[in-house]
Amino acid sequence: MTVQEIFNTKAVREIEQEILSIYFDNERRCTHDETEVFAIRRLLGIRKNVLNDMLVMDEKYKQLLHDFNEALTIQLKEMRKRTIALYQTTKDTHLPGSWEVEGMCFLGYGYSAIHQYRPCVLRRCGPY
Repeated sequence: MTVQEIFNTKAVREIEQEILSIYFDNERRCTHDETEVFAIRRLLGIRKNVLNDMLVMDEKYKQLLHDFNEALTIQLKEMRKRTIALYQTTKDTHLPGSWEVEGMCFLGYGYSAIHQYRPCVLRRCGPY
C-alpha cells in the first residue's frame, strides 16, 4: 500500500474530517473550549497510531520523508527571510499604526483535499 493509499483509507479520512470539523466549529464560534482542544489532541493521537500501524517505514519512505522535510525547511526559511524583509520595508515607511505581516508557504494544488481550508503552512513574523 502506498502512502497516498494509506492517507486515503476510510479510517484516516474520517478521523481527519472530525478533527477539522471540531477545529472549524471552534474557529467560527471564536472559542477555545478545553474539551474540544482535548478531543482534537486525542483524535490526533488516534490518527498517529492508525498511521503507525499501516505505514511500514522502509528505507525508501525514510529517504522520501527526509527529502520532503529538507525541501520544506529550505522553503520555510526563505519565506521567513522574505516576510521579515517585507515587514522591515513596510516599517521603514514610517506609516502610523502597528504592522503585522504573515508569511505563507503554498504546498501546491496537489495537496490533500482534506486540508482544503488551509492549503498553506502559516508562520507569523512580527511585530519586531
